[in-house]
Amino acid sequence: MLGAYSRVASAALFCVCVAGSADSAEQNLAKLFGARPGFGASSLSPDGKYVALIAPIDGVDNVVMAPLDATGKPSRFTVPDSSAVDVYWHDSRQLLAKIRTVEGRGFGQEYFNAPSFYHVVLSPTGEKPPIFLKTEDAYLASSVTAIIDLNSSDPNIIYASSLRITANRAFGTRWAPYYRRALLRVNLRNGRAETVHQGELNTAKWVMDGVGHIIARIDVDGRQKIDIFVPEGKDFRKLVTFNTNDVQVMGLTEDAASLAVAVTHDNRIGLDRIALTDGKFGEPLFRNPSADLDSVMLDDRPGRVVRIRSVSDDHSRALVVSSGVQNPPT
Repeated sequence: MLGAYSRVASAALFCVCVAGSADSAEQNLAKLFGARPGFGASSLSPDGKYVALIAPIDGVDNVVMAPLDATGKPSRFTVPDSSAVDVYWHDSRQLLAKIRTVEGRGFGQEYFNAPSFYHVVLSPTGEKPPIFLKTEDAYLASSVTAIIDLNSSDPNIIYASSLRITANRAFGTRWAPYYRRALLRVNLRNGRAETVHQGELNTAKWVMDGVGHIIARIDVDGRQKIDIFVPEGKDFRKLVTFNTNDVQVMGLTEDAASLAVAVTHDNRIGLDRIALTDGKFGEPLFRNPSADLDSVMLDDRPGRVVRIRSVSDDHSRALVVSSGVQNPPT
């Protein structure tokens, strides 16, 4: 099963395509990347005209913004000294946010990567992007590990998840920490973060609506089960429980009424919807008749479900389909 936060494509050249612009987009990216790059995280711009992605070039990670119709020059930002792990469109000004790992920090016998947080603007003209803010936190409990949402009333506020270590437990012949993912509200003006929700012992993911509202909390009990909780008053109620081998929660669907989940069918991935009211499956979003698990890359940006599918092993093209909340509820 694909990891919930792993979006690493295969080594073959992937082109990000839309109807009517497949060839030009492929040529545009091929000129920039050469023959065999491996793309990482990717995200479509709100207007659907650009794609932002992470790509290693000459052994160094680059954050790249490329027009899908090849009418402009791709713009890129080289990540110094380390590796970029996520990209995110902030608003219609094409503000791109990203996280890069700076160094490993020790915690008992365990080691984690404490990230520095940047957000930059990638210009459609290919000009060098300015860095608006950089924050570093030496404390693991406050380290931002994933950008997950924006704030509709304040463009300088984002929401992020944070990996927190709570206690050690016996695990075979060694000790391993309990973990939870807290939900943070981050002020981009000063880099300060405040805790919105501590998360529970096995909280692995938060799903939000694109404007700052919590839609669901995902708890993963080891390799056994996935519990989906939805807000109810000041607390949460359990919506449904699945086996971890059955589903992978991707994000909110376009109608904001259900969750998009990746479901395996005969070793092939399909994209289904689960109603937020009763936890029941609705009309499938997508069934992949040909590709196996390794050739499907799913992107779980809040309010947006992006699917990248390899057409065949010997053809350097991929398909991007977006189902996003263009006008999310307020």
